[in-house]
Amino acid sequence: MRDTMADPWERWARRCAGLTPQQWSTATRCRPWDVRGLVAHLCTNRAMVDMLTAALTDEPAAVTDAVEMLRRFNAPGRIAHTPAGGIADPATAVPAIR
Repeated sequence: MRDTMADPWERWARRCAGLTPQQWSTATRCRPWDVRGLVAHLCTNRAMVDMLTAALTDEPAAVTDAVEMLRRFNAPGRIAHTPAGGIADPATAVPAIR
């Protein structure tokens, strides 16, 4: 998993490193998060990657299409809605990323 994710995470890091203070504070569609809060939410810590790596199985994936995954994730009563406040509060409290 780490090898698979290395390239997109490195590109993400380069993109974030080039953001100006104004860009970090730009509003997003994921209110109340600005860019800083959204990045803090998406950039999980190493323990999260370790947990995902440990969760790998030999079973086929239940969902292999990104659009279908987002439909399931965002469906009423699913994870995008039920813990949203509990996720948003800590992410918006994260100190400025530098």
